[in-house]
Amino acid sequence: MVSGKLKILLAERDPSTIEELRGLLEASYQIDVASDGLAVLQLAAKLQPDLIITAILLPKLDGFQLCRDLKAGVTTADIPILVCSSLLAETRIRQAGADAFLSKPVDRVALRQAIDRLVGRSRRRGQ
Repeated sequence: MVSGKLKILLAERDPSTIEELRGLLEASYQIDVASDGLAVLQLAAKLQPDLIITAILLPKLDGFQLCRDLKAGVTTADIPILVCSSLLAETRIRQAGADAFLSKPVDRVALRQAIDRLVGRSRRRGQ
């Protein structure tokens, strides 16, 4: 962990959304970014982030398949996944393996609460 910060892997194709989320989070977390689903799979296995925040609409591998693949992976199954999307797909994305869902545009307070809840749950599971 760099400088004691938790690691978040952010998966998003829209540069403005990346900058918005990075601005909300980088003071408290180490942020790594991937712009397509295949890159997320590779980085998640390599970096072992504390949390993955992803969109559903990603190139190369959409959020549904990404969640299924992450939860099926030996080294990535326990990484919590927070999906942020403007699509009305909360039930479907949770069935695919997402641990939480937030609608876009993302509310700053709801985002922080979801991160705290997911990272806390993940830490308790790992102990």
